[in-house]
Order: sequence, then C-alpha cells, then structure tokens
Amino acid sequence: MTVLGIMGKGDELIARVIRGDKDAELSANNLLAEFQRGYPIDRLATLLESETEEVVKTGVWIASELGGKAAPHLKRIAALLSHPHPHVRFFAIDSVLTCATVADGKIAADVVLLLGDKDSAVRWKALVFLVQAPQALLNAALACLSQSNDRSAHLVGLRLLASSDSEIRRTAGSYLDSEDDILKRYGTVAAVRVAREDTSLLNRALLSADSELRQFIDDMRQRMQH
Repeated sequence: MTVLGIMGKGDELIARVIRGDKDAELSANNLLAEFQRGYPIDRLATLLESETEEVVKTGVWIASELGGKAAPHLKRIAALLSHPHPHVRFFAIDSVLTCATVADGKIAADVVLLLGDKDSAVRWKALVFLVQAPQALLNAALACLSQSNDRSAHLVGLRLLASSDSEIRRTAGSYLDSEDDILKRYGTVAAVRVAREDTSLLNRALLSADSELRQFIDDMRQRMQH
C-alpha cells in the first residue's frame, strides 16, 4: 500500500472515531493497525486532544498499544493522567510506562500519585507501573517529589524502592503491616520487585487483610510464571 493510501484510510478511520460511528470499536482497531503500518503518528494528537470523552478514550488506548512509538505524544498523554474518566487515566499510565525516560521525572511522579486514586483499576495500574518501571525512572520521580513536603508517604515509599534488595527484605515487612494504605501499597510493590530472588515478602503480603493487594499479588505471581 502506498503512503498516500495509508494516509487516506487512516484519515477516514479518524473521522469515523470522531463522528462516533456505530462501528467505532472496529474503527479503533483498524486505526491502530494503520499506525503500526506507518500512518503518521502525529495524527494521533487529534484524538488525544479531543474534548469528547469517547474519542480521548480511543486515542489513549491506541497510544498504550503503540508502546514506545507513542513517545512523541508523551506530554499530551501525561496531561490525561488527571482526566475525569478512569479508563483514560488507566491507559495513560500504561503509555507513560513505555514512553517515559529519566528526563520525565515529573510525569513519573504524577503516575506515582495515582497510587491513591479513587478508582481501583487505576490504583492497580499504578501498582503495575511501580513494579515494572526502571529504577532510574522511579529515582527521577523521587527527585521530583523531594522538592515538596506534602507527599511524605510517597517519599518514604519511593525511598524504600530505591534501597538495596537486602535493605528491602529487611524493612519492607513494616510497610506491609502499616495502617497507612499508601505505605502498604509500597510495601507490596517492594515485595514483588524482589520476589524473583526471595519470595518470603511476597508470601507475607498474601496474608494482607487488603483484598485488593492480595489480588494484585496473585496477578503478579501469574505473570512471573509466564
């Protein structure tokens, strides 16, 4: 297919998404395929910057599926971390994970704060981010948050994750037992991050009274087995 053909088909699919045609879901999948075939990535901005919720939902989902190819839109995606719809926040986190670099500490910090989001699915995705993000990116988030004193639980939690594995194994248990929900979530993340070398913390975390964290750990254990 020629570049002109790709652009023509891609442009029509974007128009269908914006119109909200009945086959919008099919159009979204086909549009993703067009981006993967070479349709100019800059066209995704039309969806990411839309004021129509369903259009933005489609755009951020496509961005998450494109992985690092969506990096040119990272600032637009980061702006969606505060979007009112949880679906948008969820997939924005997914996209930040694959697009952010150590130069994006502020964006990573914004994701970290979603560990306390009101929506359980968004909290779950923030936990995944903290488990999977490179340590250098978490350090960049820590450096950013260190400039403020109003996120003490996150600062304490990120400092735990920045510790050596031996230090995590020695101290993370107290986080798992914390009455502070945020610290408990950091303890759970720490348990998962060191689990390939030592599962004792993970087994302890499974005893948590927090069913959400138990489910998260179960999800992570299944992933590690594949």
